[in-house]
Amino acid sequence: MSKTIALFSNNLFYVIGVKNFVSNHQLQNITLKDLEKNSLAELLNNIEIATVTSDFLPTVETINFIESLLKTQVKVIYFTSEPTSEIIPQLWAIGCQGVVAQSQLESQLTVAITAIDSGGSYYSQGILDNYMTMLGSLVKLFADLDLVLDKLTPKELEIFELYVVGESLVSIMKQLNIAKTTLNTHMESIRTKFGVRANREIIAKYQICQLRSKFC
Repeated sequence: MSKTIALFSNNLFYVIGVKNFVSNHQLQNITLKDLEKNSLAELLNNIEIATVTSDFLPTVETINFIESLLKTQVKVIYFTSEPTSEIIPQLWAIGCQGVVAQSQLESQLTVAITAIDSGGSYYSQGILDNYMTMLGSLVKLFADLDLVLDKLTPKELEIFELYVVGESLVSIMKQLNIAKTTLNTHMESIRTKFGVRANREIIAKYQICQLRSKFC
């Protein structure tokens, strides 16, 4: 049974073109006027994949709109007219499952839908190429931080996990029933292994680790 894909676009001619690329699926066009008359939940009833054109909304509103889509049951593919657009990393960060260059819709849209429908993600290769330098650096940074975490002793890791979520040193001393001098020794060791001088820099390293879920 073919699935229905929502296409958020105000351009009727664009809709006709996209229909030719997904002939094995039903396509439901949704315009801004439709959004004014109906709730998003009503429009997305029985729809699993939504596609959004880059000219559907101004760029500053697009991220918030796609975030609202991702809070429903649908997976999202964004059609971009500019493969180097600054919006691409933001879409990656919020969990948008797919981005396809408009110039590559005919060859890549069906592939993207298949990948996303099976639980994966799909970003046009040309788009990813523009960010490989950035991503390569991040992957190396994450790997380096993993090595540091592996070097922490069980007690240091326990202290680290409490400290980075906001527990004060006094609170950690009480929870772990350790003396101040013992805690200071562990904190010094943690700082040394992370290559930082101040405790607050430990939290900065932790926040970098948290980026992993957004980029990898």
